[in-house]
This record gives sequence, C-alpha cells and structure tokens, in this order.
Amino acid sequence: VACATAVRLADAGKKVLLVSTDPASNLDEVLGVTLGNHPTAIPAIPTLFAMNLDPEKSAAEYRERMVGPYRGLLPEAAVKSMEEQFSGSCTLEIAAFDEFSKLLGQPASQYDFDHIVFDTAPTGHTLRLLELPAAWTLNFPDFLMTQWRYQFKPELPFVPGLEAAGEVMAVGTGVSAIKTGDAVVAHARAGAIAECMLVSQAEVRAIPPGLDFVAAAAFHAAAITAYVALVRRAALQAGETLLVHGASGGVGMATVQLGRHLGAQVIASGRSDDKLAIVRAQGAHHSINLKEDLRERVMHLTDGRGVDVVMDAVGGDVFDASLRCLGWGGRLLVVGFVAGRIPEVKANYILIKNLSIIGVRAGEVGRRDPAQGAANVREIDRLASARVFKPYIGARLPLSQAIEGLRMLGAGQVTGKIVIEP
Repeated sequence: VACATAVRLADAGKKVLLVSTDPASNLDEVLGVTLGNHPTAIPAIPTLFAMNLDPEKSAAEYRERMVGPYRGLLPEAAVKSMEEQFSGSCTLEIAAFDEFSKLLGQPASQYDFDHIVFDTAPTGHTLRLLELPAAWTLNFPDFLMTQWRYQFKPELPFVPGLEAAGEVMAVGTGVSAIKTGDAVVAHARAGAIAECMLVSQAEVRAIPPGLDFVAAAAFHAAAITAYVALVRRAALQAGETLLVHGASGGVGMATVQLGRHLGAQVIASGRSDDKLAIVRAQGAHHSINLKEDLRERVMHLTDGRGVDVVMDAVGGDVFDASLRCLGWGGRLLVVGFVAGRIPEVKANYILIKNLSIIGVRAGEVGRRDPAQGAANVREIDRLASARVFKPYIGARLPLSQAIEGLRMLGAGQVTGKIVIEP
C-alpha cells in the first residue's frame, strides 16, 4: 500500500520520499535499486526517492537512550522492567521514525519533499496520517498530562495532543471506512502534537461538511464534552437556566453555544471582563465576574430561583459557591478541577435541595459504550456543520512553539482554543 501510494503521488508530479522500516521489506526488488539508510533516487520515477531503515538497530539505540541514564541509579529490577517496556513492536516503529526524523533534521539532508510515506510492518487495523497535519489544537488535559495531574496517565515517554486534522496518506490492512487522500479529523488520548501520528480506524473520521482544517481540529474535544454533559448527563431542557464556569475556555465556549441552541438561558462566569465579553458574543445571555458575589448575582438574574444546571470545570471554591446557586432539583456537572482543589460536599445539603451531583467523562462514555459513543460523535458533527459549535481561536502558534502553548494553557492566558499549525 505504501509503495503504491508513493508511486501514485510521484506520477502526479509530487516529490516523494518512501521510507521503509519493515524487516521483510522488498523495496529494493520492487524498485530495482539497492537502498540504504539515506534517500536514494529511483531512476524509473524521477520524483521518487526511497530508503530502508534497520528497525532492530534503531530500536536498540532508542532503548538505550531511554534506559541508559537510569543504570546505576535505579534497582536492577526496575531497569530490566524499563528495558522490557521498550522492547515491543511499538518501540520498533517509534525508534525507526525517530531515526528518520533526525535524518531530515540535518541541514544537508533537506530534500524539500512534498510528501513522505512511512511504511512499517503490518500492525492490523491501523491508519497512518503521514503528511504534516494541517492543524492541531491544545486542550487543558494536554497540560494536565504533562504535569501528571490528569486522570489518564500515559506511559512515559509520550507526546501530548488529543486532536488534529489533516489528509490521510496511507492506511493499514483492514481499514475500509477511510482511504488515502481523505480529509479527516483524528482524536486520541495522546500523540496528536507531532509531525505525524498513528491512530486506529475508530479514532478517525471525515471532516464534517462545511469545516476547514482549523475548525475540524479545534472542535471535537470541547464539543463532545459539552454534548455528553448537557444532553446525556444533565438532560438540559429548553427554558432552564444554565451556569457555565470557565466559560472562556474551549469546553466552556462549546457549552455556552450548545446551551443556547438547546433553548436554555445561559449565564457565563469568569475572572476577566474582556474574556466574558467574547463569551457573550458566542451566545451567553449574561455573565458574572467571579470577583463579585456569585450567589447574589445568580439569584438576581434568576429572580431568586437559582439555576437548574451548573457546568463546573473549575472546582475548588467555585464548586462550593455553585451548590448555593442551584435551585430545587438542580444538577451540578463535575467536569474538572482547574482551580487545583478537589472539593467535598455535605450530603445533607444534596438531600435538602433534591440536588444531583453528576460526573462527566465524555471520552470514557465512548470507550465503555461504543454504540453510544458513535451516536454522540454523529450528533456533534451534525451540530458543527450547522454552526452550533463554532470554535473560537484565541491563539495560533507554529509547531515549534507548542510547548509555549502548553504554558499559556497552564497560566490561563488563552481564550477559546490554541491552534498549532505547521
């Protein structure tokens, strides 16, 4: 598949590099040229170059770079365990691509290719995005993962990033829903903020109609959280009142947009008047600066009734105050703890006011119930195409500044989403 893809692109006039790390590669025979670990021109196809990388050698060097610094510092059993973790097929593929990336990073090796097709040993139902994605976005969970403060803790080392959009360059065996050249949005638990990413077929779908690459990369994580929270968990109804904390963030804005679409009266909270003005432009009916007395302002805006639903990604003191803002039978959606403190609640208060405290794990819903997860994705795609979800892009950064983007997220300096571009 990789070879055919590369030849097809070259025949179309594109300058293409085909890289193989398959131990059983027969590219030399197919192309009629002896290949080594540097790009070699293919005489029969003027714009095609190819190379082979030894995956076993690359993996051994990569494993030593990862484990070597800990020899003599950790117990021998711990070092051996690390070696075993870096001895699987995934390490082979990562290490080979690491060597390949270093090669292209050398000034003398800049060939200015239009496309790079990376061929590995078959790994089952795998799809590969091998051209530079058109856009990535950063989300607060990305920052939390780098601080080891998120509920999902990937194995080290890892690449952060939940979502990206780009074109498919090749697909693995067994993939039928997606084909080479498709414009897609990809979502994963990590790994998106990179020049290429490997994802399963289930983690990729066509970009919803009407969205460009930037919007496609920026909407999924926020939209799925808002949809599962308001529709699946809180069952928000038209005419109810919704209070959204952290409203100027990606999830907050998506929640404001969806809440308004569902017919709710939306109150947004935050600590910056400038940011809250942007949130009102995105659909909030009212806003509250948290420097004010939250309960007093809520009761004034609701004629003393309190709100029906609170979307809380902040936690800490904001959670405590939110309980006092809920009306009879209110629902408090627990989404995260940006404030740092995980709050506790007295059960008698929940009883007296007939309240519901509801946890929201939007991604976990899809993993535990794939049918429900697929239905949720179809619905957010429909809403995105209908312009209900309209990602607000607060910053655009090149890939080389992705770390700075994570720092901005951690410092609360972002309105809406950060887009990372090539």
